[in-house]
Amino acid sequence: MKTNESQLHLAVAQYPVDERSPESNLLVVEDLLRYTEADLLVLPECSLSGFSTDFSSVERAAAFPAIDRLAELSARYGVALAGSAFVRQGERYANRGFLLSPDGRVCYQDKRHLFSMAGETELLNPASERNIFEFLGWRILLTVCYDIRFPVWCRNVNNEYDLLINVANWPEPRISAYKILLQARALENLSYVVGANRVGRDERGINYTGESSVVDFKGKHLVQLPLNEANLSFVYLSKEALVTFRQKFPAWKDRDLFSLEI
Repeated sequence: MKTNESQLHLAVAQYPVDERSPESNLLVVEDLLRYTEADLLVLPECSLSGFSTDFSSVERAAAFPAIDRLAELSARYGVALAGSAFVRQGERYANRGFLLSPDGRVCYQDKRHLFSMAGETELLNPASERNIFEFLGWRILLTVCYDIRFPVWCRNVNNEYDLLINVANWPEPRISAYKILLQARALENLSYVVGANRVGRDERGINYTGESSVVDFKGKHLVQLPLNEANLSFVYLSKEALVTFRQKFPAWKDRDLFSLEI
């Protein structure tokens, strides 16, 4: 892993998920890491289980120590990992976003906005706080899927973060909205944005097309992953370019002031 804070070498992965075999999905991630020399590899939401609102599926997913096993891989291959996993939280569960550093540091951000139309509110607890992580001199906000629809939650007050990560299982019928939302969050927050979305058909028959992407602070696509294909792509993010643009175009200074209650 490098120590040059001016650049972040980022990898983005999309792959089909076997909902009934987290061990198989773990092998997929390990295979990706064998070909990754990046600082950070971003995985889709529910990285080893796939997304579900079925109680037995969530219970089964939460019983597997996904974060611990992925942390072991991060340490072994020297690459940080971002993704999410279901975890038990009392009598309910959380969809826990994570950033795992090779040195053993673990940062969490639970999903805040639960997709009530799919019954998430019946199973999961929402995040009670918003966290910004620091990694190799980069400040990162981690969001989970549906969170990206909510600009107040993603708001970058006083340039608090440099990179917004969204890990997703975003279905095909709404994929055009997802791609627009990633660009919108980048533009309004003067930030890099990465969206990592799965591919394949899940047990409920829902299809996911991937089309993961990395967007810069001007809304320009730096990386666009293909439609309906497993893929691993790489990009370098420039802190210098980000800071220079924020200085030349400080739109954040003209923001509306209000408070957010969590």
